This record gives sequence, structure tokens and C-alpha cells, in this order.
Amino acid sequence: MQSALFFFEVGSLSQNLSLFQTHFILFHALYRLNQLGHETQTFNIEIHVLSIQLNVISANSTTEPSCYLESDGLRDYYLDWNNFDKTDSADVASLLSQFWQKYNKNALYTPQLVEQAQAYFEFDTTPTMKELKAKYRHKSLEYHPDKGGTTERFSELLNHYKVMKNAITKL
Repeated sequence: MQSALFFFEVGSLSQNLSLFQTHFILFHALYRLNQLGHETQTFNIEIHVLSIQLNVISANSTTEPSCYLESDGLRDYYLDWNNFDKTDSADVASLLSQFWQKYNKNALYTPQLVEQAQAYFEFDTTPTMKELKAKYRHKSLEYHPDKGGTTERFSELLNHYKVMKNAITKL
């Protein structure tokens, strides 16, 4: 395993994959630290997208930290190193696209994402809807799980198709 310092060197946050890896390591460490606080019943860390807060548990407190009373999919995700190891650049692009689609529909269609989708479909310029649909049909025959493809590749195809379709309709 590589040293965590590698991910914090100058320039390590300039690529989406290394940014994801750095974020993953940070959140993995926070959740591990939170486990320690829970096990020792001395503190808990509230970990949210926009804030991280340390809560010290007093010696006479009888309540368990609330973060361990319920299922936490994010905690499970960040504590599983397989998620770090198996995530590649395409996965990160898909995760980012899904994130922006969920939290800010307009940001899904940033120039960078449109450029990536255009390259994915091998267009030099913005295509017509007819050209996009033809490329989409061709790739869907190859990537669809029922045709021998995988769910991941087909999901990536759908994400790129949505980005291009929106870019074309906004012209």
C-alpha cells in the first residue's frame, strides 16, 4: 500500500481520481477515529458533507453516540478499502456526474462534462440529436447487460447520453 502522504503532495488534487482518493483517505480516517471514540465512549464525530464536528462525551453520560445507533451507508462505504482500490477515473467521473445530477441539475452539464461526453461518443463537435441517438443505439447494443455488457458500462453510457442530450437541447 502506498503512503498516504503521496495523496497530499503538491498537485495531487489536480486530477479527479487523486482528489477522490485523497477524500476517501480523509473520510476513512475520520470514520476509523469515530469508531475509536465510540469504543472508548469518549467522543464521537459527526461527519457530514459540509461539516465535521467533534463531540466529547462526558464521563457521567449514559447515552451512546447517535452515529452508531443506525445504519450509515457512507460510513460502510468509506470503511471498505475495496471501494478505494476498485475505483478508477471512469468511476469517479460517473460519481461526480451522479452527484451533480442529484444536488444541482444545472451543474451536471458543465463544459468539462459535456467535453467528456463528446469524447466518449467520439464526436469532434456537438452532434445533432439524430447523430447522438445513432451512436447511443450502437453503444447500447455493446454495453447493455442483456447484450453481454455490464451494468457499470451501461450506466456510464446513460450518464454521457444525458449530458449530451441536454447540451444539444440547450443550443
